[in-house]
Amino acid sequence: MSKKPSYTLSDLIAQCDPDAPVPQNMVDWENSAQVGRRCTDEELINKKTLLSGVFGVENAGHSWEALQQAVDRVVKIIEADPNKERVDKIITRWIKRHLSRLGANE
Repeated sequence: MSKKPSYTLSDLIAQCDPDAPVPQNMVDWENSAQVGRRCTDEELINKKTLLSGVFGVENAGHSWEALQQAVDRVVKIIEADPNKERVDKIITRWIKRHLSRLGANE
């Protein structure tokens, strides 16, 4: 029996190309109908987790002001994280891609 390879998050991120096109299956997933219960903006704000911050950014697409508030909230969550440097890199890359999809570069 061969030993299973182990990977670190840093190794996997190093293999990523942030400029690569989004695969079609991910586009289809993002454009599919929502299923299940979504948290309200108020519920997300009351949760102080990075994941709730990411969902807040995704839900804030209705205005640039709401998006800025959501990003500011994520920044505060990252600043309090003991793994700040690593988390900051990951989330910054994600936010840049998300903003690009929203047309912020245009």
